[in-house]
Amino acid sequence: MQPRFWGVNDMATVLVVDDDEKVRKTLSMMLRSLRLGAFAAADAESGLNLLAVGQFAVVLVDIFMPGMDGFATIREIRKLKPDLPIIAMSGRCFISPTPGKPDFLGMAVRLGANDALQKPFAPADLFAAVSRCLADAVPCEDDGDWMEANNVVPFRAPPEIAVISMPAVHHKP
Repeated sequence: MQPRFWGVNDMATVLVVDDDEKVRKTLSMMLRSLRLGAFAAADAESGLNLLAVGQFAVVLVDIFMPGMDGFATIREIRKLKPDLPIIAMSGRCFISPTPGKPDFLGMAVRLGANDALQKPFAPADLFAAVSRCLADAVPCEDDGDWMEANNVVPFRAPPEIAVISMPAVHHKP
């Protein structure tokens, strides 16, 4: 039996889907500093193509992108890989200060994202969100033989990262 979401060679791998090249590079560096593998896609179509051929532990998806936006991307990911953890990201406010305006990240969670981050965010925030998603995707004990045979280990925080306990306002239980 093969576990659902673990990368190989001691590393869980995260797919970053964001139209901003600087954001993709920064997030990839942040993820690598957390000892995670990182692949980046400049748009939803490229990200979905990578998902079709690769195995990822978590997907980070920007909400506002040209072409297919993050909402449609989340729906497509749910069709392709229903159990794959998704973290939605946006530079727009979590909750609009104007009454009656939409809560875009909250909408993303209701569409199927497991968690949400408002840009800009600190490495500790990224680590906390990814950790919550990976904790929810821990392979079953029955998968232990497969994990051992394929050198797969659960995600562990690098010792230099201070984990801050944060309320998961948009995290699904």
